[in-house]
Amino acid sequence: MDNSTSSLRRSMQQYCGKSPCPGNIDALNVDILGRGVLAAFITTAGLTIGSIIAGYLLECLPGARTNDVDELILRGSRKIRQWVRRPFSRQSSSASFTQAASLAKAEKRASTLEQFVLALSDQQLITGTAILVAVFAEPCDVSVVSFRTATSMAWFSSTTHLATLSILHSYFENLRWALGCRVFIMLIFMVLLVSAEFLNQSERLSYSQNWEYAFSCVVTNNGTRSNILPGKPSQVFSLVVLLVWLTVAYANRLFSLYSHHWKTLRSWPWRLCAEFYSLDCNPPPEKKTRATFSTIQWRLNNRLWRNVLPPHIIIAASLVSPVQHELSNSFLYEIVWFLFGLSFGINQVIKLLNSNRVKTLGAAGFRSITGFGQLLPLLLLAVPLLAIVDGFNGSSGASKEETTQLTSVQPVPAEEPPDAEPPVPYILNISGDEWRYQSVFELPGARGILILEFALWVGSTQSFAILASNREWVNVFDVLPLYVVALVLYLWGSVWWELTDLMKDWKEKRRGQNGNSNRIESPQQK
Repeated sequence: MDNSTSSLRRSMQQYCGKSPCPGNIDALNVDILGRGVLAAFITTAGLTIGSIIAGYLLECLPGARTNDVDELILRGSRKIRQWVRRPFSRQSSSASFTQAASLAKAEKRASTLEQFVLALSDQQLITGTAILVAVFAEPCDVSVVSFRTATSMAWFSSTTHLATLSILHSYFENLRWALGCRVFIMLIFMVLLVSAEFLNQSERLSYSQNWEYAFSCVVTNNGTRSNILPGKPSQVFSLVVLLVWLTVAYANRLFSLYSHHWKTLRSWPWRLCAEFYSLDCNPPPEKKTRATFSTIQWRLNNRLWRNVLPPHIIIAASLVSPVQHELSNSFLYEIVWFLFGLSFGINQVIKLLNSNRVKTLGAAGFRSITGFGQLLPLLLLAVPLLAIVDGFNGSSGASKEETTQLTSVQPVPAEEPPDAEPPVPYILNISGDEWRYQSVFELPGARGILILEFALWVGSTQSFAILASNREWVNVFDVLPLYVVALVLYLWGSVWWELTDLMKDWKEKRRGQNGNSNRIESPQQK
């Protein structure tokens, strides 16, 4: 162990060209710990998540996978927007012109938001990779506290960049070479971030008395006997949580970007298995709805269920799993995890800056925001803002031209569309009466269950983000029942449902293949 440590110290000295433990290092580097840098990273992360949520509620996301849960949320958002615009709306002489203009504006808003989010995505990917490359490239000039802060800000960049990819599918479908370049940088970023988090959770870097020393000095075990590996159970568990979250998040985004069936309302493991076994990768949404109503009807007709529970309780109990599956495959569920990554990063930075060791170190430059290193990140915020300003200017100019063209043409009466067949309702026989419903969320209790499950996931993810950032795992027992309920609900409503769905499709395919082979062999037997 001593030989390996001494060899590592010699290698570090040769790389830096000086001692791994310089005595005149600036513990609080203003280019990392300065208010301008921190404000820029936190503002960019909040701006990214906020713009995605605003685009979701305003129905102008350029490419997003939505389902009945999202339609339910957007229906309420639509009513609120109509109520707000009602006093300012004007009567139009032609409804067809108004509809055409509104569609054109919606397309322009979606295009503008796409350019804005794309600029934020590029900025987060480059700045996150750059700050990690900088701290790893100069280990003898960066303190431990600066390294830990840089790791926290890189986490901000990673989570916000992954959030932007959820609405950029359509953009990368036409630019596969740009997707390849981005994925290459993403993989480099992930390797650097995992390495930084591994060191960040180690005993040497976690020990606050080492924070003022150079990163190279602490890593080479000069003056400390603590381990370079995470030794405490809390450190190991925190590292496992971070690695699992990053692995799942990156796998989900990468598979969705390269999959031709990313709009399928199933999880990416289901889509991967369906493609492997050559199953239908785009099942119609009505398939799941019919299965849900069939299960409810069977339980309503079952004597055991009828003798124990009233009909409405049977319906509500049967909706817990389908509602969870709809929620887990909605864009609303992705927003829940966007907020988890944002909360974790903010709490991690706040805990680090409010630590007693950072306060005792002091540093006059920490409060300065007039240096070049402080102003540059703040000024870079203008890049995505300029993109959205240009988009709005272009959309306003285009809308004026379209309005002029529409008003200069004589109105032509719109052709009446052919009578569309109304959707076939789903029928439930409840106590001898037939009740007709158009969707699962029209059933009694469905929306209440959705609200409860959404609140459960928001509460569990936010509390877990606070516990993981503070590493206060002793308090996990206070909210352990909440996590157990969320885990059981996810395994039952999402994992088990999709597993049984895959098994049913696979069995139906095998039966179809056996039937075809029997029809082919029967003439030969004759």
